[in-house]
Amino acid sequence: LIPQEAYYWNYARHLDIGYLDHPPLTAWLIALATSEGGGEFFVRLPAAVSWCAMAAFATLYARDAAGPAVALRTALLASTLPFFFLAGWLTTPDAPLAAAWAAALYYLQRARVDGRERAWIGAGLAIGIGMLSKYSMILVPAAALAFVLVDPRSRRVLVSPWAWGAALLALAVFSPVIAWNVQHDWASFTFQGARRLATRERRFDFPAFLIYLLVIVTPWAVAGLASSLARVRRTLRTAAPNDATADTERRRWRFVVVFTLVPLAAFAVPSFWSETKL
Repeated sequence: LIPQEAYYWNYARHLDIGYLDHPPLTAWLIALATSEGGGEFFVRLPAAVSWCAMAAFATLYARDAAGPAVALRTALLASTLPFFFLAGWLTTPDAPLAAAWAAALYYLQRARVDGRERAWIGAGLAIGIGMLSKYSMILVPAAALAFVLVDPRSRRVLVSPWAWGAALLALAVFSPVIAWNVQHDWASFTFQGARRLATRERRFDFPAFLIYLLVIVTPWAVAGLASSLARVRRTLRTAAPNDATADTERRRWRFVVVFTLVPLAAFAVPSFWSETKL
């Protein structure tokens, strides 16, 4: 095991509903996997299972967004890009986080772009599970809120009982961590929040942020995303104003842009005054 995996394995030996550094899901998964046997294979089994879930939901999301051909390419990318490959190999909070993130994107797109209200329940469950994995999952509902603000047809969600039910479901799933923090003077939230953003030495680290981004996603994937978005945008500009199909595609394009830029901005902006970590 690498040091981080041994760290979370030690979590699993002392099960709790919360910890200082991260939420408890990784420890719970390791404890479940090693309940019938020990060794590296069982410690890493949750990562492999999480990767399968991530790849499945990412493929389904791509199928709904752009058809079977793009879905196949998405499955190939999920198998080869460095971040996703490592998330399926090493048991860290990033493994279940990636699975929950992909599931949330799938259900949120179905709920907001395709108009399937019941998909909100899947989105709420995915967000709650993601929050049990790593606090950075909060960027998904933040992006969802941003999408509601920039997409006129989505603003009706503010009065949708399905959306509010999903929010309550996510909160209920995440409630063990809230209870732990209440009992421990908000230690984990403080450690991962204000204390993470605080820096003793101000530094301009945005170039490092860009380099790390290219390393974990690869320049080819970044260029491919930019090229694809630009090509679709050009096509949509020539569509008729009242074309229902074009309107749906326009909203899908907007969904991809918002759910890419909002999470990226949360890491890019602090890199202007604080250290960026890979």
